[in-house]
Amino acid sequence: MVKISRDRHSRIRSMSRCPMARSRRVLVSQSRTSSINQDTLTSAIGMLLGAGSAMGPFLILMALGANVITADLDRPNIWKRKITIAEQSPGTITFPLNIKQSSCTTNDKLYANAGCNLFTDTPRICDWVLNLYPGKPMAVGSYAYLNRALHVQVSLAMDAMICKDMSEKRKAGLAYLCTPTDLHVVTQEAHEASVQEYKKYSSHPYCILMKCIYLLWKT
Repeated sequence: MVKISRDRHSRIRSMSRCPMARSRRVLVSQSRTSSINQDTLTSAIGMLLGAGSAMGPFLILMALGANVITADLDRPNIWKRKITIAEQSPGTITFPLNIKQSSCTTNDKLYANAGCNLFTDTPRICDWVLNLYPGKPMAVGSYAYLNRALHVQVSLAMDAMICKDMSEKRKAGLAYLCTPTDLHVVTQEAHEASVQEYKKYSSHPYCILMKCIYLLWKT
């Protein structure tokens, strides 16, 4: 692992990716000066598929000093924002580059060559992450979303990475951006428990009032 100083607050490290990919991964981090107890967060790794999602946890993880692998589109504005956030936070991010890190002589060149495509780079992303940070617990979050058929395609790409390789080989925990478009298989016991909890919550005065307002509005 190579360490390159940027300024007194941040540093960049580079790590080799699998030979097939012919690229580098870059880690950008700020000095550990936060007063937050980071022992738990820094001992684990979080991978965010679609890290730029507006509803994803990227910002809060950075603020809490987490170590995050970010997979997002190769657009300079996206990576300028992410790298700037990482440099101003106690967190760290690891992300892909299309060229060697040593060739990124300016920030603009770094932004322009960062990122990946979940559709076309799926196998390479998965192979690389499997060998990254060995021995550390990992959680993989699926946060990418698109319109119409593209949403189905990106969901399949994320599932392809996490369902077998991540969950079986890395024993990674799984996280999702829960929306009405998501379906999850659960046990009968879990379903029955959710029904009971919903009935219990629905009996609260506030819920009854909101239901009455809805029925009045509907009529």
